Amino acid sequence: HWGEVSAYLGAIFGSSGISNVLAEELAVIPGMEDVISLLYINEYYQKKSYDVIIVDCAPTGESLRFIGMPSTLDWYMKKIFSLERNLLKVARPFAKRMTDIPIPEDSYFASLKNLFLRLDGVDEVLLDKDITSVRLVTNAERMVIRETQRAFMYFCLYGLIVDTIVVNRLFPDTVED
Repeated sequence: HWGEVSAYLGAIFGSSGISNVLAEELAVIPGMEDVISLLYINEYYQKKSYDVIIVDCAPTGESLRFIGMPSTLDWYMKKIFSLERNLLKVARPFAKRMTDIPIPEDSYFASLKNLFLRLDGVDEVLLDKDITSVRLVTNAERMVIRETQRAFMYFCLYGLIVDTIVVNRLFPDTVED
C-alpha cells in the first residue's frame, strides 16, 4: 500500500523541478521504517508465526517514538484523514484546473487507509505487559547512559515495565602503564 503514497509524494517533489531520483529519495518519509516494522510485528503476531519477536533499537528519541506511533496514526486517521479525503473529493476537479501541482487521487487515500488498517491492534500488543517486555542495554558512557535513562522514563510513562537494564562492562578493569 505504500507504493501509491510514495508515487504521489514523488510526483509532488518532481513537479517542483527536483530530479526524479532526488524526488523519490525525498518521498521516503522519516519514520516510515518504523511503520514498516510495526506492520511486520503486527503481521507476525496475528499469524502466530513466531514464538518471540525481538525488536533491537537504540534508546534514542527517534526509536522511542516507535511505541507512540500507533496512537499518533490513530489520532490522524480519526481526526484529519476523513476531512482531507472528503475535501479533496469536492475540490479535486477545481484544483486540477487551477494548478499543475499533482492532486492526490482517491486511491492515494484508500492506500493510506489500508496501510493504517494493517496496523490495527499493534498498539495493544506493544503496550500489553503480559506480551511485551523491555530490556535496556547501555554502554558506560555519560551520553549513552542519559539516553538510556530517558528511554527508561519513556517506557514507564507508557506503563511498560523495564525487565532488565544491562550496562556493558569496560575492559580492562585497570589501566596499565
